[in-house]
Amino acid sequence: MIIPCPTQANSHIKYETFEDSTHWYDNWVDVSSFIACRDTTIYKNGSASMKLVDSSVTYGEGVQLALPNLTQFKISGWFRTAQLDQSALIYTIDSTGAVGAYVLFQSDGNIDYYDGSYHVLQPYSANTWYKIELRVSCADGKYDIYINGVLVKRGASLWVTNNSVAAFVLRGGSTSMPTFWVDELIVDEYIVANFYGDSITLGQGVSIDRDWASIVSDNLGYKKNNLSIGATELVDMIDTCYSQNAIVSMTLLGYNDMRHIGDNPIGFQRELYSIIAKLSLPDILWGQSENITYSGNWENVDLGWGNHSKYGTGTATVTVVGSTVYIDTVQSDNVSTINVNIDGVDKGTFINLIPPSYSTFKSAVSGKSYSPYLLRFPGLSNEMHTVILTVTNGYVNWISSNSVGSNEVYIGNTLRMNATGYSLGSPNWNHGSDVAVESFNEKISQVVTDLLHDGLNVKYIDANSAYNLLTDVSADNVHPNDSGHSHIADAFISE
Repeated sequence: MIIPCPTQANSHIKYETFEDSTHWYDNWVDVSSFIACRDTTIYKNGSASMKLVDSSVTYGEGVQLALPNLTQFKISGWFRTAQLDQSALIYTIDSTGAVGAYVLFQSDGNIDYYDGSYHVLQPYSANTWYKIELRVSCADGKYDIYINGVLVKRGASLWVTNNSVAAFVLRGGSTSMPTFWVDELIVDEYIVANFYGDSITLGQGVSIDRDWASIVSDNLGYKKNNLSIGATELVDMIDTCYSQNAIVSMTLLGYNDMRHIGDNPIGFQRELYSIIAKLSLPDILWGQSENITYSGNWENVDLGWGNHSKYGTGTATVTVVGSTVYIDTVQSDNVSTINVNIDGVDKGTFINLIPPSYSTFKSAVSGKSYSPYLLRFPGLSNEMHTVILTVTNGYVNWISSNSVGSNEVYIGNTLRMNATGYSLGSPNWNHGSDVAVESFNEKISQVVTDLLHDGLNVKYIDANSAYNLLTDVSADNVHPNDSGHSHIADAFISE
């Protein structure tokens, strides 16, 4: 049975502003009057900061912010030193005290990171605020470093590989600590964003880290997981999309489908309903689920998705809660039917035959003569429903409802091409046109509108309008250049 998912409020893991004159140090360990104090004369934001001064000349002192054994997170704060002749250290430790991410304001006037050796990131000036952000993945043994919002080092190695991080430490060097300040220290979950697309989203032909997925991740604070596959159409991304369940997903799909299919996006739209709904829904019942009761002659088949009533007719019964029910099946070259009955009401019989012209185009590249086909039943009462499917020679991939909550999914539309680009790639890839782009984008917009109406957290991104054919196309007349990726990223970031 599918049951509703409770709503969870978003909040920071830690948010240290030092504004409360009584409790400003409550979350910190080793705070004492000769090490740290609340400063109301020098601060970056609000009306106070934490000032650190080491009175000892024999060893370094410091303070710690306890963390709940984090494995993937980002920590950011504003830092300022009073002089350049002593070192201020910023680092993470695990429960044994082993140092992981490690950044220093060095006495030589440089900001460094340390992984067993010192590496210069950039110079700094005394009495100047710098925003330092560390995006840490213990599983990868790496972290990214941002200074004032600019990525200065991607993939720095943790000094010691930590399974998790138990504290954030601020302290001086081996003999003494300079006077320095920290303000607005924030610890957040480092959310993974999955990116789906073709060679455009992979960043073919653009500078390192200038692909739109990297730009979006850097600006919005996501850990990029680029699952795109080059030279693919939507059907080729199904296995990848169906295997994922990410809090945030971003897609830029349909470009090669448009080039290949032309002005015929019906089959594409069916696939897109399935993929976007699957990415949105954090909980589904796969076809093989023991919570679905089958009768008749069913067997599992190697589509990786569900069950198949291969011989004659079979039924599947399941209970779901919600005001919209989703049933994911398959469109293919072989005629199959699925009758849907919800709470005793016949919702119709659906013939899951792939559009013939779409099948012809599709098989030419992917070799697949089948793809998912989502049946969507909105407008139900928001309560428990009994669903009975009668299937002949067809599939049940998965079943779900809009009661299970929703991941965030941002759906970029299809980019147009210049006249030369449309003519390239004969015989398979030269069927595109501005008319085809418009048709594809109407279908993409309709998918988003419908799923948004169901209450899913989906957003239509008009990347095409941000894309300038005069300045944004690379020399191959197919892929965006650096400017094009920047404009595509802007469309996602602005939403």
